[in-house]
Amino acid sequence: MAENEQVVDPVEQEVVPFHEHEIIAVRLADGRICVVLRWVCETLQLDSQGQVRRIERTASTARELVRVRVQPRVAGSKGGGVQTMPALTLRGFSPWILGINPDEVKSDEPTEEARIRELIVAYQEEAKDVLYLHFLNKGHPVLPESEALHKPHGTIFGMLHTDFRVPRYQELYESDWYRIEQWFRIQFPGQKLPEAPAQGELFNL
Repeated sequence: MAENEQVVDPVEQEVVPFHEHEIIAVRLADGRICVVLRWVCETLQLDSQGQVRRIERTASTARELVRVRVQPRVAGSKGGGVQTMPALTLRGFSPWILGINPDEVKSDEPTEEARIRELIVAYQEEAKDVLYLHFLNKGHPVLPESEALHKPHGTIFGMLHTDFRVPRYQELYESDWYRIEQWFRIQFPGQKLPEAPAQGELFNL
């Protein structure tokens, strides 16, 4: 993994609640969100080292694997201190988690087996959106998986619907306008927005 040997210092580390568990995620200086693999693997009862090797063997995920400096999960915990851990960007997280087959989970306890299978499905269906919205709702610029430049308005409206949970852009709340401006600045890097833009002006970029 020579291209990913560089260790990155994140600008922010967050504990994100998810289905009575926690996802440890970081935001990098370039806006990318990364999921720290160790604790996701522990939650899903996966061998973290084995999963890292699997990620490294897959082209779509290997380039999204980074090593980040992570603060202790619990402040003052034994063996604490900053540690270097593998993490996946949200772009790489999707194909990785979708590649895990819930039916392959085996446990001596049928109840525990069913619980882990349901949790894997929840990660596959919900985790990426939960993480993206968590950082977006904090008002920080986060890098989307793909830029909306040169995409038709229908595609952009669909992305707005996903990120802000509204059926039509006219129903966006005025109280969310700062976040909406930030969203457009991320989607259209280098595009100068109108001063104090009105809704219609943003949608005519």
